Amino acid sequence: MLGNDQATGYDIGCSFTSTVATSKLVGPKAEQAAYRFSVNSFHGYAHSRVCQLDHHPLYLKGWGIEDLEGLECVFLASNAVTPTICYAT
Repeated sequence: MLGNDQATGYDIGCSFTSTVATSKLVGPKAEQAAYRFSVNSFHGYAHSRVCQLDHHPLYLKGWGIEDLEGLECVFLASNAVTPTICYAT
């Protein structure tokens, strides 16, 4: 639907790459579409150097300065709402 050369940032994107590749249903489709997985920027620093070179957005062409931590910022902002929500439960 979105076309080829798409990618997803995922905490375990490096491991998930091999999971998708070995899937008989999804693997060929992902390969044909040149689909990639990346690790989130902050999470990626905990991975080995080889993993970082293959999956970290800093080293991948086309990612620009994206850190893939958008939801982390949303969760951080939502922490201010926590006291109000606790009373609601």
